Amino acid sequence: MGTDNFHHRSRLAKKAKPRVAATLEISPYILIVCEGGKTEPNYFNELIFHYKLPSVNVVIDGDCGSDPVSVVRHGLDLYNKQKRFNNRAYDKVFFVFDRDQYHLQTQGHNYQSAISSIKDKKQPKDVFIAINSIPCFEFWLLLHHTEKAKPYNDIVGSYSAGDAVKEDLKSYWPTYEKGSPGIFQMALAIDGDDMSTAIKRSNNVLVASQTCDDPNPSTQMHSLIQFLLGMRKPR
Repeated sequence: MGTDNFHHRSRLAKKAKPRVAATLEISPYILIVCEGGKTEPNYFNELIFHYKLPSVNVVIDGDCGSDPVSVVRHGLDLYNKQKRFNNRAYDKVFFVFDRDQYHLQTQGHNYQSAISSIKDKKQPKDVFIAINSIPCFEFWLLLHHTEKAKPYNDIVGSYSAGDAVKEDLKSYWPTYEKGSPGIFQMALAIDGDDMSTAIKRSNNVLVASQTCDDPNPSTQMHSLIQFLLGMRKPR
């Protein structure tokens, strides 16, 4: 009887499939540094909540002022502190800032300096990414309504190129105000849950601007949105 049981167990062992070690899918740990204290942080926080992204893996920071150079310096400082004092460094750092008036000589070419600072950071590879908008973040919101490709320029006085974008946006979205809560949900209601129309338009405008070597207008927002959408867990 004992011998029979031994052979029976041996046959079962041969038939049994080998166990496959479980793999743990780890979401990327990212930092989004915004030039705006309210508008952009509100937008991204609402996006994270809507798509149920792992909020512990996405850090939003808008405590750096509106100067593009300050945005980059603040983001690099946060990256270095995280790397120095914690067990895990950020996998990606996205710098969200506008050009608007910061391309003017009176502003010390701060916008271009910020872009150059990010490009110069070649190590670690593919970690630091500029999400720049020309003239401003509101151009991304405008693309939810229409595929605008006309250049936006400053007008003598206090009326900036960004103000012109906001004026166009208000023709579609009369109640829009910077810093207001609910901006993400309003944009989502226009485009749909995957934001495919705005993403496609943004990419089209960016490609066109690169073809004619004039970045006005354009935005890199679609690449960040696509990255965040890729963090969604499969349903």
